[in-house]
Amino acid sequence: MNERHCLFELKTVYDQETYRALVQLMLRKLRRMPRIAVLTLGFGTLLIAGYRLFTGSDFDLVSILFLLFGNAMIIFSVFAEHFLTLMLCAETGKKNPLVNRYVFYPEEVEVCPNKGESFRIPYSHFGRILEYRQLLFLFVDDKNAFILNPLSMTKGSPQGLKTFLNEKLAENMKNRQ
Repeated sequence: MNERHCLFELKTVYDQETYRALVQLMLRKLRRMPRIAVLTLGFGTLLIAGYRLFTGSDFDLVSILFLLFGNAMIIFSVFAEHFLTLMLCAETGKKNPLVNRYVFYPEEVEVCPNKGESFRIPYSHFGRILEYRQLLFLFVDDKNAFILNPLSMTKGSPQGLKTFLNEKLAENMKNRQ
């Protein structure tokens, strides 16, 4: 494609703050139930352990194991955002984070990572777009999410990009019906 056909261009640095926003979006907005289930399991296990410890006459190893397991589940669910963010950062490295350049053309977007080959995605593969903490999360084929930082645009405006993407998503919904 010719550069003159480029509508929007931006770069996203996949650093700790970007991954934290992704994890928060997933845990707080999109996938709340697993975290709630783990917390419920943790508190339920603590209740069982407490009941067994206070109603039993002597030391009960099973109650102690329930107590430890319940505490571990609660601690994990409380610090899940932190742990998951660190895991994502460890994959790309803190010193040399992944940087994606996104170039939007009329019929497709080109993704140019600083590590690896460039590739293009037709807009027909877009599933939805969500905005969270000044970032746009572009879901593709219900498998991948690309994080767009509108504040780092080198061509076009953030509002223009949002309008353009919403139009493309509306076309997709119309074509799927």
